[in-house]
Amino acid sequence: MEKRLETCFRKWARAVEPNSNLADAFVKKAKNDLIVLRSIPQADREWKAATAYYARYHMLTALLYKVGVECKDHNCTIKIAECLFSGAIPKGMFAVIKTAKKHRIDLQYYTDRAVDEKEFEQNLKSVGNFVENILQLLESLTRARIEAIRRGIK
Repeated sequence: MEKRLETCFRKWARAVEPNSNLADAFVKKAKNDLIVLRSIPQADREWKAATAYYARYHMLTALLYKVGVECKDHNCTIKIAECLFSGAIPKGMFAVIKTAKKHRIDLQYYTDRAVDEKEFEQNLKSVGNFVENILQLLESLTRARIEAIRRGIK
């Protein structure tokens, strides 16, 4: 296991049996997030940011459950997914979820932090593509690929 993940697995994550049912449940949550996102008024940036982030986060959570990783920390979920799927998920998609997370935090927890409007609009426009790309990856995972990923965890 890579050194940068040791802390995540020591504190926040653990290997579990692969669970397609939980993966499917998180995919449903992400799809629901997309429906909710479209219904939020444009002026409500705080909830748009939170929903756009969670759609992505739920997809990464689904991906981890599919290969047998349970993680209870957002930063570690992103780090673990980035490490385990570095060849299958473009690096730019991880930059996008990190930006979405920053927008969520800045808008939900702070009143004095500005969020770049162009960056924010790109965040909202790209969320559906993120969900779809991770869904395709989930659907393409074979038992052999899952087992190979799991060997890298232990």
